[in-house]
Amino acid sequence: MKNHYYLIQIGHMIAQVMESWESLWKKVKQSREQKHRRILESWKQDKLKEYTQEIERGFQIRFG
Repeated sequence: MKNHYYLIQIGHMIAQVMESWESLWKKVKQSREQKHRRILESWKQDKLKEYTQEIERGFQIRFG
């Protein structure tokens, strides 16, 4: 339940940021869902070059 709650909170924060940037998004002729998908795809394609050593070594993220 905790993980689900944290994921909902993260999604809500992302939605709030996107809504606050509405003036930038008005230029893009897409629905909110299409914009969310576009951001998600850009995150999937983005490589974390500066963190490759940590990723190869492995790590855990714990929320208290």
